[in-house]
Amino acid sequence: MNRGTLLTCCIEDKRGSEPKEAAQLDELTLAGEASPAWAGDYKPGDVLGKYRVLDVIGRGSNGVTYKAEDEEGRIVAVKALSLRRMASWKALELFEREAATLKGLAHPAVPRYVDYFEQDNERDRGFFLVQDLAEGRSLAELVASGWRADEAEVSRIARELLEVLQYLGDRRPPVTHRDVKPENVVLGGGRAGGRVFLVDFGGVQAAAANELAGLGSTVIGTYGYMAPEQFRGAAQPASDLYGLGGTLLYLLTGRPPSAFPQDRLRLEFRDSVQVSERLAALLEGLLEPLVEERLSAAEALALLRDDAALTPARGERQLPGARAKVTVSGSVLEVAVPRAALLSGNNAGMASFALVWNGTIAVWTASALAAGSLFAAAFSLPFWVAGAQVARDAFGSALSSERLVIRSQTWSLTRDGLKGARSGGAPAAEGRTRDLRGATVITTGYVNGVPRTQLELLHGVERVALGTGLSIAEQLHLAERINAHVARLTGQAPPALPSVAALDRRPSASEDDLNDSFGDFGSGPRASRQFGVFMRRRGPWSDSSDGSDGY
Repeated sequence: MNRGTLLTCCIEDKRGSEPKEAAQLDELTLAGEASPAWAGDYKPGDVLGKYRVLDVIGRGSNGVTYKAEDEEGRIVAVKALSLRRMASWKALELFEREAATLKGLAHPAVPRYVDYFEQDNERDRGFFLVQDLAEGRSLAELVASGWRADEAEVSRIARELLEVLQYLGDRRPPVTHRDVKPENVVLGGGRAGGRVFLVDFGGVQAAAANELAGLGSTVIGTYGYMAPEQFRGAAQPASDLYGLGGTLLYLLTGRPPSAFPQDRLRLEFRDSVQVSERLAALLEGLLEPLVEERLSAAEALALLRDDAALTPARGERQLPGARAKVTVSGSVLEVAVPRAALLSGNNAGMASFALVWNGTIAVWTASALAAGSLFAAAFSLPFWVAGAQVARDAFGSALSSERLVIRSQTWSLTRDGLKGARSGGAPAAEGRTRDLRGATVITTGYVNGVPRTQLELLHGVERVALGTGLSIAEQLHLAERINAHVARLTGQAPPALPSVAALDRRPSASEDDLNDSFGDFGSGPRASRQFGVFMRRRGPWSDSSDGSDGY
């Protein structure tokens, strides 16, 4: 059997087992005295069908892509697959699937399909896929050359790639690229602002294509840019969004996703990226390891729209005279509570009480020490501890600021100043958004008969205080805004909020009696309560685990 006959047999049986005959052909060819070893590459000037090779664009594990021109002088890209160099028939199956998929696509970000053909020579059979050439440089080449994209350019690239991924996902059946990475994203002209192209559909998968063709699943992708579900052969359109997230992270940092630490498969990148909350939330949502919680292309595009499209609805306007500022940007809600005036709003009564309480204890302690009574002085220690806590609560909001951010996947609360002194700049509290039940407002106690209220986040079984010192009306307004946003993200019904009247209720007679018994600091019932008493009280809306009212 000569080489030509052997090659024909191999081609006719290409749907069978692994190409053992091709291996035999390699041995025969290499043994032939007249034919030198051939690498399977084409040189400038070689003619492939009706296309003349101009240059090599790139090389992959299974093929080579050439820059070529057709008979009319139009420049195209020709991707060539060599039968001799195939490791398995799977490579040819993927190549043919890529050609069939590209033939049915029509999107400006995907180079247009032009042709598919086969060509034989005495050494090999070649399979060729022809597309319009995406002239430019890949993001990987640009970053390697020292180029760094600013946030506006990264957002633009993200928007254009999201649009093409949404187009692929909306196909019937949906199309999954499976290898979205910097090497496969080309900027037209090789510069910022250039048109964005998604190339190399060699790993493309159409949903149900394997079942229809009887093909087995293949794990395809690049480590670091592959979503967790791809490792178990369960790639889907959402997997490409993970690859996009990794690509954007690489653009911003110059580091591949695999270089970042992980916590339960979630990339820890926030300390390495200084970007707006909007873009950070986009990265976080795209790089979500759980496919069911990952942002969809539509959600990610909504997050990238301008602020004008994200103006709060009429019922969500800022409360007139409010101290806290609430902003909503896509799926991100931010509540910023600045430092308060020393004697303002809900803070004034507590500040006055703290001054009187600690002043009284100071006089008591000084008198005891002057009289030489160490026991009496020691007796005041618990009152000093209580006074310190009251002072911290009273002046904390005047010396501290708070910032709550609720994103699609996570939330965090940071504090600066007195309240955040222990956190060292780290979030005072954080968690998963899906575990947030919302927010409520409770009465924590009374000062001179005036209720002291507090806004609380309900996170699982935990409660996180926020906005101490704000007025009751503003705390309720913030709770409503937080609950509406959490409900939109999680689909949970928000907790019921108490009314202003319920929160502004004055102490009952039994509480007045307790105030009276605390001490008589003057004459008459009014004077006996001039210092009041601060006591912890939980109403029926607080979900107290034991249902009791503690002091």
